[in-house]
Amino acid sequence: MAKPQSSINAEWAAAFSSMNLIEQDLLLDELTAIHNTGKERRRQELRSELGSLTDRPMKTKPKPAGKPKYRSLTNPNLVWGGRGALASWLKAEMAETGKPLEAFKVT
Repeated sequence: MAKPQSSINAEWAAAFSSMNLIEQDLLLDELTAIHNTGKERRRQELRSELGSLTDRPMKTKPKPAGKPKYRSLTNPNLVWGGRGALASWLKAEMAETGKPLEAFKVT
């Protein structure tokens, strides 16, 4: 038997509250990424549906990727362009090393 929605939310809220702030930030970043992926997938589905309703497909231009502005000190493959929420790897590395954001700036 499924639990009522409010009791599930209460359990999630209690679990979230028991985490420290770094764990909460990392979880929020992961959930945001999952949510954004789902939104983008739904946008693509809707564009495809709309394209099938018209005689011609919808044209969309991909956004160009910006240049990385910040790079991990431990893993040079991890980069962040400085747009949107602070990358979870960057938050974690700043917390571990105690270094400020400027220390990760790409020169």
